[in-house]
Amino acid sequence: MPSERILYRKIQVVLDEARRDQASTLEELAENIQKRSPLNFTYFNVRLGKRAVVEVCKTETIRKTIDICVDLNLINGDTAKLTPWGRKAVDPNYYDSTLRQQLKNALERFDVGVVKIEKTIQKMLAEAKPDRIPTWDAISDEFNLKSRDREKFHSFLTLLGMCKGITYSLKKIYLPKSSK
Repeated sequence: MPSERILYRKIQVVLDEARRDQASTLEELAENIQKRSPLNFTYFNVRLGKRAVVEVCKTETIRKTIDICVDLNLINGDTAKLTPWGRKAVDPNYYDSTLRQQLKNALERFDVGVVKIEKTIQKMLAEAKPDRIPTWDAISDEFNLKSRDREKFHSFLTLLGMCKGITYSLKKIYLPKSSK
């Protein structure tokens, strides 16, 4: 999955497109985003000995971000319309707080709430084993997540850190709130 900083911005692009209210399915929403080719959904294609070319992401890549928006209850999966949470999130003043709340709700559906995550982090730090520092991978190992859930867990945990729902260092080592 692309870097979560990029994902953080891609979610905003998806919500903005859904706010335009010109799609009735998730596929149409993805196609509309692809047609507009916002910078967040482009990448540089560098071929050996050639110049770099900016290309638009494939619809499937855009769909992954849309699916995360559906998982976070920001977009209705049946209608491709913003949910009440999605309407709140499109306001830049409420984006982080809304995303933080929806991420916490999504993690609860994994039966891995933020309190449980922070207790796990504290336990891992107390043990102070060099091979068990609290990275997202080590934390997810503690919860025995399935492979599909691990990818979402990684995205959710990092996004949660970005909107200040959990503390993490630049090296993606998660810390309990009290160690800021």
